[in-house]
Amino acid sequence: IMDSTTSGANASSSVSANNIEVDISTKTKSLRSA
Repeated sequence: IMDSTTSGANASSSVSANNIEVDISTKTKSLRSA
């Protein structure tokens, strides 16, 4: 049970990190094109 909970937390953490990186790159692109 603990293993699956830990892997689930790790998965959501990486998804959040990826979303943040995408958000930053999107803002950077919009700043450059502005």
